[in-house]
Amino acid sequence: MKPEYSIILKSDKLKLYNQIGWLIITVNIIFLVYLIFSTNLKKIQTASIAALIMFAIVFFTQRFFRKTVYKFGLHPYFSISIVLWIILDNYWFAGTMLLFDLLHTLATKIPVVNISKGNIYYPSLFRKKIGWDSLNNVILKDGLLTIDFKNNKIIQQLIDEEKTKVDEKEFNEFCRRQLNK
Repeated sequence: MKPEYSIILKSDKLKLYNQIGWLIITVNIIFLVYLIFSTNLKKIQTASIAALIMFAIVFFTQRFFRKTVYKFGLHPYFSISIVLWIILDNYWFAGTMLLFDLLHTLATKIPVVNISKGNIYYPSLFRKKIGWDSLNNVILKDGLLTIDFKNNKIIQQLIDEEKTKVDEKEFNEFCRRQLNK
């Protein structure tokens, strides 16, 4: 069912999560440079140099597309690291990088609440489907979305008002009509 309203919630920690992701990528790059100069094994040196070249290509491609609709995050860097560690038969590092990639992806996904006539879909680790019959009230006031459940649970989240253009009065009237059905 197509949502009547899509409300983007404010995510204050997005910058911090990206900084942590870049730190992990940087540590990987430093370790690759260390491997190039500290080992005599051609396989390790070749794979490390190839990975550094791929990191550079991804970095410059990312810089080129950063202000377009084709921009991308850190996933390619993590993918290169995962493949590299698998090639070097270091499956623990590959698994760790996969875990970091999954955690970064979950932490940086844009939290969107979709509200339709049938249900409300709330972002969490797994998207929650909330039926109107389990709610007392849903209201948007001064950039704060409040979802009040019949079991006395309440969710309050600030919305990203720059990315979400919603007429509060119209939205609240829509929610009131759904609650009264």
